[in-house]
Amino acid sequence: MAASDPIQAVMFDMDGTLLDSWDALLGAYHDATTRVLGAPAPTKREDVDRLIQLSARDAFPLLAGGDPELAERIREAFGESYRSRSAQIKLYDGVPEMLRELRGHGLRLGIATSKSRVRLDRDLDQTGIGDLLDATICGDEVPIAKPDPAPIVAIMAALGVEPGASLYVGDGANDVQAAHAAGVEAVGSGYGFHPRACRAAGPEHWIDTPLQLPDIVAARVATG
Repeated sequence: MAASDPIQAVMFDMDGTLLDSWDALLGAYHDATTRVLGAPAPTKREDVDRLIQLSARDAFPLLAGGDPELAERIREAFGESYRSRSAQIKLYDGVPEMLRELRGHGLRLGIATSKSRVRLDRDLDQTGIGDLLDATICGDEVPIAKPDPAPIVAIMAALGVEPGASLYVGDGANDVQAAHAAGVEAVGSGYGFHPRACRAAGPEHWIDTPLQLPDIVAARVATG
């Protein structure tokens, strides 16, 4: 872990951290696989947890058993279903207020997510938080997704900050692992998709609501 400096930036995962999109994601996967493969997949919770954390580059080939044509058909069907489910997509309570408070303290804010650019931009437009962010990195813009540190390294470069002056907030073990591999302190979001696995990965900080994050940041600034 890098030496601690005064915090300059807070970086976030998207789904399960800022955005409550579980029903939309799972519904879109089930719609797409039913249409293309004839049955919904995945159905077991452990398989769902694994799939939802993957980048699109990895998720659709996995569902298609490695068949490129099927993967593309599933991707297209998934996109259609996800777009139709906008009513199921919403920010967690307190997210806009939390982001505005952090920006009010002069912090740079960014997103490093495994979702595709087209889906992230659509979600940012729908939720209205795009103007509160300084930079975003998507799963199709880096060579490898979390838990590799590449997405977090890329968002730090975009924000112009060093690991010791950064925090990364996420809801899964892959988020914590990626942050640590990048030399960044992790904040676990206990209200998200994967709380048990996230806590087991050992984040330095923990929040049960988004509005607890400014206090964590303030305490971290005070000890930086």
